[in-house]
Amino acid sequence: MCPDNVPEADGERLRRAKERTLTRAELDEVAAQLSAEQSPTRRYKLLLTLGRGGDAHYRDVVDALLRANDPEISRLALDILIRYWRLGPDYIETLLSFMAGVPWDNFGSVRSAAIGNAGAFLAEQTDPRLLARLIELSTDRSAPDEERAAAIFALGKSLHDPWAMHSGFSTDILAETGLVDSVLARARSSLGT
Repeated sequence: MCPDNVPEADGERLRRAKERTLTRAELDEVAAQLSAEQSPTRRYKLLLTLGRGGDAHYRDVVDALLRANDPEISRLALDILIRYWRLGPDYIETLLSFMAGVPWDNFGSVRSAAIGNAGAFLAEQTDPRLLARLIELSTDRSAPDEERAAAIFALGKSLHDPWAMHSGFSTDILAETGLVDSVLARARSSLGT
C-alpha cells in the first residue's frame, strides 16, 4: 500500500516508471488504484505512471479510460496506447472516431490528440483511411485553424518532414513558404489520389 503521503508516493512511482524500474506487483497496484480513483488529478498521475512504466498487459485498464468523458484522461490514454505502447493498428477506428469529434470533448483536445496520434502512427505504418482523413481535415476551410494546423503538422510528421517536429510554425507561414501545398501533394500521392 501507498504511504499516507499519497502525492509524494505517486511522484516517486512516476519517477521510477519513467526509469522503467517498477515491478509488475507495483504496476498491478497502480492499475488497481487507477480503476478505483475518483480524483481527476490523481487519476491522471496514476495513468501516466502506468503508461510510462507498464506495457500492453494493462491495455484493458487504459482502454476503458478512452471514453471516460474526461478529455485529459482520454488524451493521455490515447497517447499511451498509440505512442507509448505502439498499439495503433488496434485503434484505427478509435482514432477515426475521435478525429470526427466526440460530444464530451468541449474544447477539441481529444480530437487534437487523435490527429497528432494519427500522424505519429502514419510515420511508422500505413492506413489509407487515416491518411485520407488527415488530408480532409487539412483542407477543410470550415474547420478551426488549430485543427487544420494540427492536421497539417500530423501529415508532415507522417512524411518525416523535419519542420513538422517543431510546433512554432503557423499555418500562414507554412502556406507562404509552400510547405502546405508540398505536404498535401505528397500525402495525396502516397494515397494515390
